[in-house]
Amino acid sequence: MAYSANNLHVTYGGLDILVADYVATNGTAVVLNNGAVVGTIVRIVALQSFTVANTYTKAQTDAKVIQGEVFYENPTTLPPAIRSQQIRML
Repeated sequence: MAYSANNLHVTYGGLDILVADYVATNGTAVVLNNGAVVGTIVRIVALQSFTVANTYTKAQTDAKVIQGEVFYENPTTLPPAIRSQQIRML
C-alpha cells in the first residue's frame, strides 16, 4: 500500500477512526494508537489526487439558464413552440 499523508480514510469495525487515533506519515504504514482486536476488520482507503477536466467556470454556469428540469446552453435558439412548453427529462 502507498498513500499520501492526509489522503486516507480508515475504519475499524465499520466505524470511522479519527485521524488522531492512528499514525500514517511514511506513505506505506498505518499504525493504530490502540491495537486492533483479532477478527475485527480494519479498512484503509488511500485516496489519490486527480485533475478535473471539462468543467464550467462560475461565470459560465451563471450565464446558463435553468428552465424546469432541463439545463440549456442558449434557450433563445429553441423554437417558440418548445420554449412555451414545460419540458421534463425522465
